[in-house]
Amino acid sequence: MRAVENDQKVSVELMIKPIIIIFFSFFIIPVPLPPMNVQVTSATATSAMFQWQPPAGGTYDGFFVVHLGPDGLPAQDPITLSADTTTFTLDGINTNTDNVLIYSTSGQQLSVPGFPEITSKSEY
Repeated sequence: MRAVENDQKVSVELMIKPIIIIFFSFFIIPVPLPPMNVQVTSATATSAMFQWQPPAGGTYDGFFVVHLGPDGLPAQDPITLSADTTTFTLDGINTNTDNVLIYSTSGQQLSVPGFPEITSKSEY
């Protein structure tokens, strides 16, 4: 701001510079912990029964089972299970070549697979 005097008049010039303020707002969505102690409890040549314990702590609202064929691609649609499910039998699996991964879910978030990563290549 500056004042200018001209023949008995005083005028004030204001110099206004635009100010841009950008606000960012984001949510931190915690990733759920993985299921624990994932095991193959029984298997045949074409099916396997899996058992696990819920994550130790954290928030989760269910589980997600992914069946991968020998090429590493999904062999069937992923399966969503409720939070109170801790055993699951998967049919249509080749227990010599396919892999199964079990994740905990929280909304749209997935945990890392339960450890150890499950391979249905078992000694059954």
